[in-house]
Amino acid sequence: MQTQTKNLENPTFVSLPPLLIDEEFKFILIKKSGRVEVKMNSLCKILYLLFVQHPEGISLYNLPDYEEDLKNLYLPICWEYHNKHQFIQQSIASLTCRYQNSIHEKISRIRAIFNKHLSPDIAPLYHIDGERSQAKKIALSRELIIVKYKAS
Repeated sequence: MQTQTKNLENPTFVSLPPLLIDEEFKFILIKKSGRVEVKMNSLCKILYLLFVQHPEGISLYNLPDYEEDLKNLYLPICWEYHNKHQFIQQSIASLTCRYQNSIHEKISRIRAIFNKHLSPDIAPLYHIDGERSQAKKIALSRELIIVKYKAS
């Protein structure tokens, strides 16, 4: 399932490891050397999965329009909190608020995590990225993202 892509800066070919999001909501890179879990907190995971579900991209200005989607992704994995509905509501509100920095912090964390696990020439394909005031998206082909996790 590994795909070949041409690196624009280097004409050699590189192999892109598929990303598996399993039933337990673990993010796993399937490399030639074996499977590597990409550990991130729950909010980073649900944000990433939201962008996986929208290959056309999402403008951060429109992120509040996706609050219900984010809640539905978060609900099944947020079992450890006594008052989880209130916790989820507060977490999602903070994430989608244009006047807070939460979304940019999560995108930066995701970028750093993929940079840690992948070479600099392919890591940007796994990032949530885009021009300022334009839609952000994940450049990686959806053929290389295997989602087995089922949200409510």
